[in-house]
Amino acid sequence: MDAEFAVQALQLSRRKKAFPSTNMYELLELYSHTALGIEGMTTISRHYKLLRRVETALRLGLDVKTHIIPADDETLEYLARLLKYPSGTELLLSLRSCMRETRTMFESLLRSLK
Repeated sequence: MDAEFAVQALQLSRRKKAFPSTNMYELLELYSHTALGIEGMTTISRHYKLLRRVETALRLGLDVKTHIIPADDETLEYLARLLKYPSGTELLLSLRSCMRETRTMFESLLRSLK
């Protein structure tokens, strides 16, 4: 959500110059020259892609319509294998890091738009 909110905040900050697309991948690329810079938006984009991959694996691989990572070890390990992670623990560590970093970037972006 933070990645999507970041793009929406950028669109709102450019009221008359908003890009008419709703494609997140296009918008992340378009806004790569913002206050966060190319590196910041590239990071947000990379994290967004990972989270979308997880969402797809949950829906297709586990046949569930949820955004909640499974709590039981067996299902978590299966999800990790689907996503080519060595273990469920590694997947969780990666996701936590991804979400923390995306939140930090989003907050930085909001501060720059004031």
